[in-house]
Amino acid sequence: MGRCDSFVVETDVHFPTDINLLFDAVRKMIQIAAIISQGIGTSMWRQSAYNIKKFKRLYRIVQRLKHSTSKDEKKKAKKARQIMDAHKAYIELAEKYILKAKSTIEMMESSDIINAVRAQELQTYINFALWQIDLIKRRVLQDEKIPHRDKIFFNFRTSHGMDFKRQSRCYPRNWDCGYASWKTSMGLSCTTG
Repeated sequence: MGRCDSFVVETDVHFPTDINLLFDAVRKMIQIAAIISQGIGTSMWRQSAYNIKKFKRLYRIVQRLKHSTSKDEKKKAKKARQIMDAHKAYIELAEKYILKAKSTIEMMESSDIINAVRAQELQTYINFALWQIDLIKRRVLQDEKIPHRDKIFFNFRTSHGMDFKRQSRCYPRNWDCGYASWKTSMGLSCTTG
């Protein structure tokens, strides 16, 4: 027997969509690749800040596009084509940066432990980006309804150490509810979070 007390902490979490999770993954991928590139003495990612801005511009274009509510079929078809073209451009730029990130990993010396850890983290974000690209292609270009089991809700671990993959869909009001403390009948106190 024991008693439990829990509390929540307000956290900045955006609503997870495939396009913004792709942006997050590519942004982190570029940042890590730039650090690795600088560490091995190449100028391959010297325009990393510009690359992120360029990718964000395409992200904002895709984000703002909405399906036509017009009754005119020509207008609907034109808007649908515009949405597809914007998503294709967004995906193509992401794939370009993924190839560049993979070549950054190949250029590294395997003896450098710090860069090996960074390369592993970079590969993780490459995998996240590839997964999101697949989802976007299926959803937008192939007009497929994505099964819930295929969706990823968060690419990162929070500053609280919690994985929001499970929680983003349950707590839309930006609350991290991963803290709890309890006392057991033997007087032991435990806290999670």
